[in-house]
Amino acid sequence: MAMEGMLLEAPTEERKIRRMSTFAPGGGADASMAWAHYDSDKCSTTQDEKTLTVSKSGTCVALGEPILASGCHTWTFVIENSFHNWGDGMILGVADANEELDLANLTGGSAIGLYARSGALVLTNDCAGPGEQVKMMDHPLDGCACGAAIKVKADLDRRSLTFRINGGPEVEAGWIFTKGGHATNAIRPWALLCFHNDKVRFTP
Repeated sequence: MAMEGMLLEAPTEERKIRRMSTFAPGGGADASMAWAHYDSDKCSTTQDEKTLTVSKSGTCVALGEPILASGCHTWTFVIENSFHNWGDGMILGVADANEELDLANLTGGSAIGLYARSGALVLTNDCAGPGEQVKMMDHPLDGCACGAAIKVKADLDRRSLTFRINGGPEVEAGWIFTKGGHATNAIRPWALLCFHNDKVRFTP
């Protein structure tokens, strides 16, 4: 099922890419989360790289660091701004860290996340695209997206992923499978945004 308002735009030939390659030790609340791989022609970050802002409407995909390969990790996405407060075109979750994100061609690996507008879990084989809504996770954020906090808990050892909206109950989301059908052994934060001035911030 396509996301309402999700726009696709032909890629330009030249891209500015900000990227790192770090792995997180241990586990716990991850204050080190930062946006690291994105198209800087379409989005930008604050100096501390905690806040991602869409500067040009269209498909804006971003991956965070560090890469998580073991332990139990938690972090929170805070929606600081959303077009009409809808949460439209805004999916927040995790992506398979084994696959490269090709920004020039808008293709990437598998991902799983929460679609803010509908409150549904989304699965996709390409993190640069919206994928399918497969089940309801919580109440929709349509009309109340700004200021919403989406807490993610990823247990790499148990292959468990949960989402928690605005302090509500933890809801099990399952796990990510690679394009080859295997459970992935490494993940990283993922955001798929759409509208000008959409803004998401990391907090522990």
